[in-house]
Amino acid sequence: MITIRKEKDRGNIKLPWLNAKHSFSFGSYFDPDWMGFGPLRVINEDIIGEGQGFDTHFHRDMEIISYVIEGGLEHKDTLGNNSVIRPGQIQIMSAGTGIYHSEFNPDKGTKTHSIQIWIEPNKLGVHPRYEQYNVELKEDDLTLIVSPVGGNNIAMIYQEAKLYHGKLKNFAKELDPQKSYWIQVFQGIGKINEHEIIAGDGVALNSEKQFNVISELGLKILFFEFG
Repeated sequence: MITIRKEKDRGNIKLPWLNAKHSFSFGSYFDPDWMGFGPLRVINEDIIGEGQGFDTHFHRDMEIISYVIEGGLEHKDTLGNNSVIRPGQIQIMSAGTGIYHSEFNPDKGTKTHSIQIWIEPNKLGVHPRYEQYNVELKEDDLTLIVSPVGGNNIAMIYQEAKLYHGKLKNFAKELDPQKSYWIQVFQGIGKINEHEIIAGDGVALNSEKQFNVISELGLKILFFEFG
């Protein structure tokens, strides 16, 4: 079964410094039909104004992944981490027993376009941790960037989940129908299993055996595998 979460139907929160699109219920945006997808709880796509961002705030028992599409995102936390992630990098933070952090656009002349992902962990009360990796992207393929065991330029996550980056043209992949998959499109236009998709769309796949992509205009995705 394939379900399309259309970009135009996502929650949209606009502030003077922020334009945020929410694929699932988050903060003041609530949609009982879209509370998450398995352990995937949040996909927020944010446009953050120059020199603006999220002041220090608290998280607990959540796996938080940040991916920057354009610009930069400066992270500071109570573990003493202070770094900026740019396109081609991924950041993961296990909130565990509790952590305070802030996220700002460090650039005065450029907006930041980023995606933040929350995944519920399968292990609670872990010691908080922060990791940042360079992502070595492949052409017309899926690049593993997050997994339960981690690896070279692969972030580790406390969940039976994998996350891939895809820069795709014409691509096919066999799927395990016992698993579930979510695709978040963040650039381009194309088709996934014959369904028309554009940037901002999400695609849920359950009990599917095949994943087929035809890119019509520079298609880039995040591909989640659960189970």
